[in-house]
Amino acid sequence: MRLDRKKFQKIVDREKWAEEIICHRTGLTRRTVEWIMKNGEVSEDALERIADMAGG
Repeated sequence: MRLDRKKFQKIVDREKWAEEIICHRTGLTRRTVEWIMKNGEVSEDALERIADMAGG
């Protein structure tokens, strides 16, 4: 699946979420978050976790 990185980055910037916060709230590893943000590729499970954290 693909994640709209630009849209997610806007949310991250607006909420001032550090990578550690994203990892803590989603349960994803730092390496996974870095991969998602770099490539936009995301599993369905990770996408659901990110959506829950972002309020979507």
